[in-house]
Amino acid sequence: MIRYLLQRPIAVLLSFTVLCIFGLISLNLLPVSLLPDVDVPQIVVKVNYPNTPAEALEAEIIQPLRETLAGIPGLKDIESRSSNHRGLLYLGFEYNTKMDLAYIEVNERIDRLSAQFPRDMPRPQTTRINTSDIPIVRLQVIPKIKKDFVQVAELADKIIKRRLEQLEGVSIVDLNGNQQESIVIEPNQKQLQALQVQETDLAQTILSANRDFGGLSVRDGNYQYFVKVNNGLESNIDIGRLPVKTASGLSIPLAKLANIRTVSEPPTGYHLFNGQEAICITIQKQASSRMNELVPSIQKLLQQLEKDHPQVSFALTQDQTYLLNAGIDNLKQDLIYGGILAVLVLFLFLGNYASSTLMSINIPLSLIITFALFYALDISLNIISLSGLALGIGMLIDNSIIVLDSITRKRRLGMDMLQSCEVGVREVGTPVLSQVLTTVAVYAPLILLPGLAGLLVYDQAIALTISLGVSLWSLLFCLLCCTNFFEQSSSKHQRRYPFLSLDFARLPPDAPFHFPA
Repeated sequence: MIRYLLQRPIAVLLSFTVLCIFGLISLNLLPVSLLPDVDVPQIVVKVNYPNTPAEALEAEIIQPLRETLAGIPGLKDIESRSSNHRGLLYLGFEYNTKMDLAYIEVNERIDRLSAQFPRDMPRPQTTRINTSDIPIVRLQVIPKIKKDFVQVAELADKIIKRRLEQLEGVSIVDLNGNQQESIVIEPNQKQLQALQVQETDLAQTILSANRDFGGLSVRDGNYQYFVKVNNGLESNIDIGRLPVKTASGLSIPLAKLANIRTVSEPPTGYHLFNGQEAICITIQKQASSRMNELVPSIQKLLQQLEKDHPQVSFALTQDQTYLLNAGIDNLKQDLIYGGILAVLVLFLFLGNYASSTLMSINIPLSLIITFALFYALDISLNIISLSGLALGIGMLIDNSIIVLDSITRKRRLGMDMLQSCEVGVREVGTPVLSQVLTTVAVYAPLILLPGLAGLLVYDQAIALTISLGVSLWSLLFCLLCCTNFFEQSSSKHQRRYPFLSLDFARLPPDAPFHFPA
């Protein structure tokens, strides 16, 4: 097999060139994230019912929910907690359960049970737990004038949040520390008594005017238009214009019978940034998006927002790309330093620069082909998979030194290039393959490790196994065929291209290094 490939260097070179092209394309398509996309087999159901004691909430809502959800396939355990105004249900599933289908099943059962719930209770919220739900960055929105906090909160809710949701790759945008305004109507008791008007008449007038009129469908030939009718109550002035009928039949504007004003609702919590009250916008990315591309787009949008809204200060905090960039920088450092040291060691001990040249080609070539397999197996670039690549690179250098040293020794014995490559690889092929298989035998079973630990180390085990396998094939076939190609081409074109004589030439006994003539 080795001799067959060594005699066909052009075919092997073209094959590996195609693989490298696929690897480079896959590198641009791989999602980049801090942690691998792992679905934790757990779903949380949140029930919010204000002004309800814990006993009534448990008996009327939590207990029926627990009995309905208990029959979901794959459910391992269920735990519920009830308190005043709020209840929680924790659903734990088996680790081989498809969480997409389980999430749909939970929502369907809640919808079937919703007819038994009180009408004024909001629908229970279901939440899946995923490692990609970690916020990649938080945007702090700080008003420069404290009294404009409510206006800034409205700006963050209606404009900034929507601008962020329009970015490609953004999954969820959540606001914390938001405050809202409410309209307060205070009846004037003296005027009501003088005109014989009851407070219930004011409330009935507001309710009648605040009805939803629905929509209309207007057909004009082949065109059909949908028109939604608005009640027109958008400000305090609109509410003050509502007519209130008195006992005598007169209609008086509501503003003359009550004091209408806008006040800030009491905050349920505060968010402080550098000692100032602010609004925190949490941004989560989609599982398939690239973190190193999404964060720069958020920064670019932030620069535009600073120009459009000078009354607000912005700041980015808890940027998770720092850890990701640190992991990528460590991998680059291992590649550069490891490659340089490997080249120096081979040059000093083997006595020629052909081995060093092949080593400098083998390391990036193996990584590029590995990225193609990453894309095929749906593995993202994260700190777990990058750590597996770092381990594989170190073992790749060890195997390369063994194989190249064996070929060099055969070459010094007077064998030609084809024979030295064939015999040298065959002699050390079994030990090198055994070394790779023993390493794979340790990491490959981690793929079958149950629980969350197995899901987290899955990418590392796959990355190490793939990198070792690809590097071994790349070293034994591609680079040896490259060497054979240079050996054959150097004898024909050595006068015109002297740099092509990169061969494992036989060294004189008294010469520590060899350079081509």
